Amino acid sequence: MAKPKDQHFLEAALENFESFSDLYIDNEAFSAIPIFGTAFKICKGMDDIRSRIFAAKISAFISEPSLQAPDIKEKLKRKAELPEEANKIGETLFFVLEKITDNEKPGLLAKIFVAYLDGVISNNELRRLAQAVDLAFIDDMKDLLLDASVDPYRLRGEWPESLLVSGLTTTYVISMSGSAQQDYKLTKLGLSFKRAISHSNNYG
Repeated sequence: MAKPKDQHFLEAALENFESFSDLYIDNEAFSAIPIFGTAFKICKGMDDIRSRIFAAKISAFISEPSLQAPDIKEKLKRKAELPEEANKIGETLFFVLEKITDNEKPGLLAKIFVAYLDGVISNNELRRLAQAVDLAFIDDMKDLLLDASVDPYRLRGEWPESLLVSGLTTTYVISMSGSAQQDYKLTKLGLSFKRAISHSNNYG
């Protein structure tokens, strides 16, 4: 019987910590996000499950294939030359990764980060979207990416209401046959999220 994906993730966190060490040494993403390197060194010096799981989440972030493109690595190097901006972004990603409980979210955050590096979204949008990913349920975000491509201003299903707290969707009232009806649409941030993920998927 196949193992649940969460079990695979936990086993990787507990059993393959040395591979995370190699990833830290080889991957240039860490050089552009100093706080990640510091966090990894702290986790490496500790042997508790929480530290190892956090290290696994960081590794899942930097293992995202879109972050491996040569031009993205070059842009990461250039970001490292702007320490104030790199630290501010690193802090946001650090705290979000520390809190998240779904193992698919680190990869999603990495795709948003790639879109930022490519200038598709701004510094401000990157940090806002990181917070939105923290608040949103992963399946609802998947539905957004799938269903909102049809009409981002007339959303259907249960997920638009669930995503209100994340700031990716909002409500508005329309008048139909003399009566008012509440509907849902993507916010500006929600459109940025969709645009960022679509852009990064082109690297795959």
